[in-house]
Amino acid sequence: MAINEKLDRAVGGLFEASMGERPWSAALAALGECFTSGVYLTTFDAVRQTPVLAVTCNRISPAADADYEQHYGAIDPRRALVMQSPIGEVLVCHEHFDASFVRGNEFYNDFLLRYGFRYAMGVSLPGGGNEVAMLGFQRRRSEGYFSAKDQHALRMALPHLGRALRVRHVFSAAAESGARRQAMLDALPVAAFLVDAKCRILERNRPAEELASKGRLVHGEHLRPPRLCEATQLDQLVQDAVAATTRQGAGGGVCRLSGAGGHCLYLSVMPVAAESAGGLGVPAALVVVADPERRQLPGPGALRTVLGLTAAEQAVAEHLLAGLRVEEIAMRRGVSQETIRTQIKEILGKAGCARQVDLVRKLAQVSAWIGDVPTDQQPSPAQWRSGSSADL
Repeated sequence: MAINEKLDRAVGGLFEASMGERPWSAALAALGECFTSGVYLTTFDAVRQTPVLAVTCNRISPAADADYEQHYGAIDPRRALVMQSPIGEVLVCHEHFDASFVRGNEFYNDFLLRYGFRYAMGVSLPGGGNEVAMLGFQRRRSEGYFSAKDQHALRMALPHLGRALRVRHVFSAAAESGARRQAMLDALPVAAFLVDAKCRILERNRPAEELASKGRLVHGEHLRPPRLCEATQLDQLVQDAVAATTRQGAGGGVCRLSGAGGHCLYLSVMPVAAESAGGLGVPAALVVVADPERRQLPGPGALRTVLGLTAAEQAVAEHLLAGLRVEEIAMRRGVSQETIRTQIKEILGKAGCARQVDLVRKLAQVSAWIGDVPTDQQPSPAQWRSGSSADL
């Protein structure tokens, strides 16, 4: 895969991390792969002189990390060089520290070379607000120094990296005040609740307030369907979803609540990442209540929120609903077919589906519940059966 395409994917991962949709460690690891290197990111408040974020994927041992924190970080000449240089200037160590310097330097001889590393590339970036970020890459001696081509590729990615860091700052500030999780709930045009493992309501949006006033689903501070069998099913789905916030794999699902005269509600339950929960302090699940008889216009990204999709996955899901094939989606998105296949696999896992044809059916069902896709744009049963959005 060409470095430009790998960088595009890596930068997309950083934006996902900045919005709490992907671990920073995974996003940085993908960035490091673009340069065949370890990578580290630190941000700090330049006014308060306090650390804000520190993530490393540097392929170095925990013992080396400890040594760096306890002593060698303070005498790292590469770090000092980056901090003294203009923001946005890409620096490579071999242009500033020659072999003679390395031979006589404590940091290189007693630390870096001892742990098998030699070459570095670094840059400082504005992190939003008063924050400044330092992004560094390092290689073993056998991997060679960072070339002019590496420096150029990093320079091309810097505007996007800077925006991702500023997004992280904004989302972090919003999360501290609880605004972000409320924004997540308000993006849905239907009743939505954030609950803990015991179905205790932590947050809810305005449609959920209206539903609670009717007394059908809410009992005191808890979500509690009136029928015992339905309450038991909901409890299990919520517990599975909460458990999934701390491990890999899908959690949650959909349950149906019966009502008088055949009127039913559908409850979609899914895990909520700790970052998206915005400082609730406990693992949480999102419960979305859909009434098929009450169609509403959706807020932007409602399908994305219901299934926990990233922005890129939301776009791919919409193309699948429109009946496009993998190659057509890739062409419209300007990425490789392999990238689209990878994103579809992620959507399959989040939707709890094994096959793409089942995924399209579920997307259509969920969209119908929340009004995310007009009826005349939903795929026909013939498309579902034939799998016109070709299986992987």
